[in-house]
Amino acid sequence: TQTTDDESLFSRCLSTGGMHKYPVIWTTYLRHLAQTPTTTITTLRRTFDRALRSLPVTQHSRHVWPLYLDFAQHRATPTPTSLRVYRRYLKLHPTHKEEFVEFCRSRGLHAEACAALAECVGDPNFVSLRGKTRHQLWLELVELVTRHPDATGDLNVPAVLRRGASPAGLLSGRLYVA
Repeated sequence: TQTTDDESLFSRCLSTGGMHKYPVIWTTYLRHLAQTPTTTITTLRRTFDRALRSLPVTQHSRHVWPLYLDFAQHRATPTPTSLRVYRRYLKLHPTHKEEFVEFCRSRGLHAEACAALAECVGDPNFVSLRGKTRHQLWLELVELVTRHPDATGDLNVPAVLRRGASPAGLLSGRLYVA
């Protein structure tokens, strides 16, 4: 079939003559696999991993990670797989934690979102890529904790709230209710 022929062609290209170092071939192959309905999630994930291992790290952000994150955000991708992809991504790009928080909230992973927001708020060197202040991030954390109190995981909620409330006496009423 056409799909089998395409996959064997890509496999030959990537296994011979050093073509595995060309990011355009990888991105074309990954897009092809993502659009092929018969491709399993495991096959696609393993191919993304192969691409990350084959290409230099300097080309990951531009060529592989955008496609890999699209794959992770897709509803058909199991949540544990998506979490592993995002955690791996955050090792290279720790400033992108806000994207991870949004992903966690969209999947109902409130404990993960709380932990990531607490890291952002607790890190004095963290700079939001979306232009949010630490106080705004702290307010998001307060909202998340108050809406989902059972999903705080190992987070020490009183300590986080006290740490953020000290410069913002205006919110004492909201914290009292929380």
